[in-house]
Amino acid sequence: MKRLYAEAFTVSRCRWIKFCHQDGALRAEIPSLEEVAKAKQSLRECLSDLFKLNMKERLSDALSTLSSVSARFELHKLQRDQRFAAAMKKSQRKMEEVKSRRDKHLSDWEILLVESEEAKWGYKDEQKIVGEAEEKKRIAEQRMSRSTTAWSNLKARFC
Repeated sequence: MKRLYAEAFTVSRCRWIKFCHQDGALRAEIPSLEEVAKAKQSLRECLSDLFKLNMKERLSDALSTLSSVSARFELHKLQRDQRFAAAMKKSQRKMEEVKSRRDKHLSDWEILLVESEEAKWGYKDEQKIVGEAEEKKRIAEQRMSRSTTAWSNLKARFC
């Protein structure tokens, strides 16, 4: 910044000397109002140029900073999007696994219901057979009891 002010001062002084210098010799007299006005205008132009140079540097710095920040922002956004996509893919895979397990459990449940019904009907058939067998056993025991009694009576008569 100091360098820019020094350059502006040098340029301004050079212009002043140029205004005051005529035909290779310096005037010893006091500068005219017109020369003072021209010198002021020259100084304004120098300051304006200095301001423009300073603004260009500031704009360049701001643009550089903005580019760096935008790049970091875009990188962060890209990384966030990648993490989100990976999470969504993982979540979808988990959902598919859960759905697959659910479907298998439902299928197993339906199979168990069918087997349960079959077992229930089988049990009823077995109960019916057991009842019939018990009835036959009871009848057989009654016959055996009568036969034993008849045999005992016959033995007692003949022996």
